[in-house]
Amino acid sequence: MNTDTEEQTQSDVGFGIHGWTLVGSLLLCLIIIPGIIYIQPSILAAVGIPYLVSLLILPQQRSSCYPAR
Repeated sequence: MNTDTEEQTQSDVGFGIHGWTLVGSLLLCLIIIPGIIYIQPSILAAVGIPYLVSLLILPQQRSSCYPAR
């Protein structure tokens, strides 16, 4: 016999506020900010961050000169 209340079943469905906050922060950090840096590097230069320094925060692709493990 299931004795869950309506409130408990509502909170079990979906991500909840914490899950959507995590999804939003990952989207911001992995998609939006790197996209802005690649598309408009002059935005960071306007606040005093050189382009080469801004590339340090981007995820780098694995180079083909290193053997795969």
